[in-house]
Amino acid sequence: MIGVARELQGGTTLDRWTHAVSWIYLVMLGIFAIHTGTEALREHFTVPVSDDWLILHDLHFRPLFDWIFEDRNGHRIPLSYLFVALDYQLLDGEMRLLVGSSLILAIGSAYPLLTAMRRDANWGMPAERVLFGFAVYTLFWSGGVFHFVWGIAQCNLLAAFFFLLAIAQLTIALDPRDTGSGSATFWRITRVGVFAALATMSQGAGFASWPSLLAICVVARAPWRVTGGLGLAAVVTIGTYSATLDHTAIYRMGLTSVFGERIAEMAQTSVAFVGFAAARTAIGLDLADPTELQAWSTAAGTLGLLVFGGYAFALLRAPDSVRASDFVAVGFMTFAIAIGLVITAVRLPFLGAPVVLGPRFATWSAFFWAGVFIAVSRSLSRFAGRAAQPIVVTGVLGVSLSMLPALEQARVAHHKGLDRAEQTKLALLLGVPGAGKWLYSKKRDVIEKVARRHARDGKSPYSDPRRALPGSRFRDHFALDTRRRCRGAFDVLEDHPEDGAVSVAGSSEVDGQPLSRQSHVVVTSSDGTIRGLGSFRRSAVGDASGRSWFGLIADFDPSERYIAYAILGSGGAACALERVAADSTSTRTKLR
Repeated sequence: MIGVARELQGGTTLDRWTHAVSWIYLVMLGIFAIHTGTEALREHFTVPVSDDWLILHDLHFRPLFDWIFEDRNGHRIPLSYLFVALDYQLLDGEMRLLVGSSLILAIGSAYPLLTAMRRDANWGMPAERVLFGFAVYTLFWSGGVFHFVWGIAQCNLLAAFFFLLAIAQLTIALDPRDTGSGSATFWRITRVGVFAALATMSQGAGFASWPSLLAICVVARAPWRVTGGLGLAAVVTIGTYSATLDHTAIYRMGLTSVFGERIAEMAQTSVAFVGFAAARTAIGLDLADPTELQAWSTAAGTLGLLVFGGYAFALLRAPDSVRASDFVAVGFMTFAIAIGLVITAVRLPFLGAPVVLGPRFATWSAFFWAGVFIAVSRSLSRFAGRAAQPIVVTGVLGVSLSMLPALEQARVAHHKGLDRAEQTKLALLLGVPGAGKWLYSKKRDVIEKVARRHARDGKSPYSDPRRALPGSRFRDHFALDTRRRCRGAFDVLEDHPEDGAVSVAGSSEVDGQPLSRQSHVVVTSSDGTIRGLGSFRRSAVGDASGRSWFGLIADFDPSERYIAYAILGSGGAACALERVAADSTSTRTKLR
């Protein structure tokens, strides 16, 4: 605090203002990190989604050791798989352990970043302070876009953490002011290799640590023993990793296709990959239409690569001016470029550019742009000296604020995903595993096997208290609250004749106010048996007022008269939904 006070007292008014804003930025970063983490803990996926079903299937039906070290789609993620197993055994299988560890990794990543950037001769200047903060900010921003809310995505944060540890150790080893012995340097470089290997074994993208570290060695004019040692370690690690992967025919065909007739498309998509975060920011600011994502990503990626090329050329021409922050910038940008090339090669032929330019890769594109801003700021400081400080501080603050609307857009999209996950949960709780497209018909057998195991163990989604409701009597669980007036409507949306079920949706309110999303809906047949369940939407699909809900009715009988009840929170109080219109139901159903 004394140092901060001295900064704010000394220099010109502009200097004091710049220092003050840089500290305010770090405080804002802390608030943002807390908010993003809180949101992730409250709104992460608690029901298996997408690849989770296959991962959990193999957890239950394969030897644990084999499962932990297996590769899936080119990823070998033993530490994340271990967390999945522990979450299932020790908790309720809702991925809280993985989401929590993702947040810890994002927070912990500030340490190696700080370790690296503090080695810069200019450390202590406001620009260096906010550039460090911006690098941390991009981790939390990309986490909020996607990686914090999907448990298995913890592997991305794990790879990023080990990658940053490797950069920190390499920065220390290459610091010309460090007069440590040759033995000390050897062990530091050994730690660099160990951390890069751990990044490789944390997520498929982690292999990009190696070209990033070698790029740093090149611009730093590192001793040939250091560069050669890391190069040999890279060949051994990546070679061993690749040789042990399951090289399926589909990937061989994909690589042949991409490097043959589709090489131009691969190059364009790889450029767009690194520009993704900037394009999402532009769309969030309404500067671009979402349908133009690829075009904007390509334009942003082209600009970013030009900055990277010019910056690297300048560093190679003036090696004496290379600083620790330059190592971070080069490492970040090289990492994103390398992983963009590989992801494009293996995904483009079968999934198309829209999947390559997806939120699940936001971290790596965000890394690239953190590197770009460090590069631009360092270049500006070389030309303008101290006069660049307020420009850099103001620019980073403005860019950080401009990225928030994209985060809000991602949150809206995530709420739609949460609604789909809740539909999955309702279907499983009601014993209708095949109802709806959200259950991935191609994985239906896998889902049913996993569901039976989770039902036996009482794990997600069967840890939900509503598990005991289907088929039981309404009066055994709830008491009508006659003092409150519930109004609403619901109707059949889609039949699922193969499962004897229907999808329903409706709206409701209590005493003229929308119900809390902690409330839910049950649907009974005329004899009071609970046949259906419903949940209130998180997304604003169909009704932005918070009154909209969706659900399923199992064992549906078109001749039956069904009654919907709003369950008011967790206290067991309920009220019947009075019709708001004479009869807006389907012609083939009788719904109250």
